[in-house]
Amino acid sequence: SSDLNRTPKAIAAIQDSKYLTYEELDQGAQQLAIQIHAQAIEPNQPIGILLEPGFQLLIGLMGILKSGHGYLALDPQWPQLRLQTIVEESRISLAITSRQLGQRLKATDLISMCIEDPTPTTREAEIKSTQKASTGHRSDLLAYVLFTSGSTGTPKGVMISHAAAINRLYG
Repeated sequence: SSDLNRTPKAIAAIQDSKYLTYEELDQGAQQLAIQIHAQAIEPNQPIGILLEPGFQLLIGLMGILKSGHGYLALDPQWPQLRLQTIVEESRISLAITSRQLGQRLKATDLISMCIEDPTPTTREAEIKSTQKASTGHRSDLLAYVLFTSGSTGTPKGVMISHAAAINRLYG
């Protein structure tokens, strides 16, 4: 956030020969956060994200976190059965994906939100979303869900709070 305020045109990420500025990252993430709020997902619930590595994934992760939710990373390389099992076990109701990868979620009951099709937002929706997001960030809230293979071979989910993630990085 401080880099966004100080140097919004500075490069936040590089992919191949393309650049994403902090301002572009923030705008994309904010727009996605507004779309997530419109889905009325319960607070602190994980949201799936099925995207290839790149700018869209970065915007998707930031948008989910800005919305006050945690994310569940779904790997596009997973076999279909593993993907479906983790979606079912996690009980997520929404996933951020692309047009191409969204086909992999057709067999689930998920609401799929396509990151390439931004929904136009009104100023009122932006204000409402900003107010929701500003009250929703606490260290005890969910940051992400990590699925392991489990000792039995069945995937097991572990919920990681923001405090635990920070402790792991800096503790």
